[in-house]
Amino acid sequence: MSFHSLLRLEELLDKELEEAQEYRCECEIEERLALKAYRKAHRSLVEANERWTFLYRKRELFSAKCRAFVIEASKSIYPSDWLCQ
Repeated sequence: MSFHSLLRLEELLDKELEEAQEYRCECEIEERLALKAYRKAHRSLVEANERWTFLYRKRELFSAKCRAFVIEASKSIYPSDWLCQ
């Protein structure tokens, strides 16, 4: 192998190394953006779960109040001695 061939090979390797470094930098940027997007989505999911839990508990409380109201209303419509007959 001649000295000129070795220099040409070194230049090709340097060029490949530079391209690989650029690609690596692009991947690092993409990774950071993906991590930011993941964190934002995770925060949104946590907030959505908290809201769902709050609303579910609120609905359960409302349902319990409605059942109590229906029971009380039925007691006033049908005296307890009617239910025992």
